[in-house]
Amino acid sequence: MEGENTLVTSRSSTSGAPPLALFGAPPRFGAPVPLHRPHVGRREQVLARLGELLDGADPEGAGLIAEFEARIADAVGAPHCVAACNAGVAMEITIQALDLSGEVILPAFMSPAATHALWRHGITPVFCDIDPRTRTLDPRKARALITPRTTGIIAAHLWGEPCNVGALEALARKHGLRLIFDARHAFGVACGGRLLGGHGDAEVFSFDSASVLYAGDGAAITTGDAGLARRLRILQNLGLDEDGAAVCLGLDGRMTAACAAVGLGCFERVQHFIEVNGRRVAAYDLRLTDVPGILVLHDEAREQRTWQHAVVEVDQAAAGLSRDALMAVLRAENVLAGRAYYPGGHRIEPYRRANAEAWLRLQATERLAERVLCLPAGAAAEEADIDQICEVIGLAVRHAAAIMERLSPPARAGLGRRPVRRGPG
Repeated sequence: MEGENTLVTSRSSTSGAPPLALFGAPPRFGAPVPLHRPHVGRREQVLARLGELLDGADPEGAGLIAEFEARIADAVGAPHCVAACNAGVAMEITIQALDLSGEVILPAFMSPAATHALWRHGITPVFCDIDPRTRTLDPRKARALITPRTTGIIAAHLWGEPCNVGALEALARKHGLRLIFDARHAFGVACGGRLLGGHGDAEVFSFDSASVLYAGDGAAITTGDAGLARRLRILQNLGLDEDGAAVCLGLDGRMTAACAAVGLGCFERVQHFIEVNGRRVAAYDLRLTDVPGILVLHDEAREQRTWQHAVVEVDQAAAGLSRDALMAVLRAENVLAGRAYYPGGHRIEPYRRANAEAWLRLQATERLAERVLCLPAGAAAEEADIDQICEVIGLAVRHAAAIMERLSPPARAGLGRRPVRRGPG
């Protein structure tokens, strides 16, 4: 395994205390175990493409980027693909290209990139609650938030699990709304018999270390609308059209040639990476099945998933300790477990100040934001690592009372926790 973790085998600890680093035992891992480590394709192919870039007649790599776009479009079955430097910029130019205005409905439980982009363009983000079952935007609740000022909906395929695409597309058509899917970590995921990438007006993918297709960074916007694809290209090229004439306010959002080279070198091994990821998540599921209060989140659908995230939900009533207490235990062991999209977009300034009562309609979001914990997955953890991580989780639950007593009051309650029944203060 790349960057193999050094496992500390000595388990001595303070007499009578649980064998955990929080109580003075040596950490399970001698080096930090990150949440994600990129799956890298055939390095010789990546290095060869980078060499061609450095030695060739195309120093900006337009040919490499065009090849990468064509491969993405072909892979997901979308007529058009526009590569960008990162998913945040890709989302921003998509919002601008679709001429959104007024209000846009989106979940609070997703990357804040879309929310920030809306705000910068003078558009009001209207936060909608999630479906407790799918943990993605609830189409029924979105319908109730539509007003004459609503121009669009942004939904996220959370952790590579598709949201209710069909219901959201029907809702957008009925009300004449634009529909964007944040598919940042959903490349290679199937929904309704086809891969994500051709739904709504546009879908935005990311190719960072948490993606099954790693490109060093970078993003892609896929769409079936040729006019939209052209506007996207202009916007991510400083507002310059095909002839180099400035036609609008744009930004420099082009993908780098180096990212395209890395991404192209990883394409052939994506299916292998998916299989590896699936084994990692299955290992967590098997080892944590009988641990009270710990639920491994995954979709039971038979369609293709990419499994690059290992996410658990911590039920404090059943486990005896909070999500943040368990996170503190794992981090003491050098396991860099982390919260996801915490505390929710509605709790981030300036949105919290602009709509202080939003939390009242976001009960499922509030609940999930306090309970979900991400664990090392994919290339970041071999099954031997997962055995150790799950052993630590089991010990933490068995010694929950001692852990909650030992941790500071903020950690006992959930670090930064915001109870559902309280106001925004």
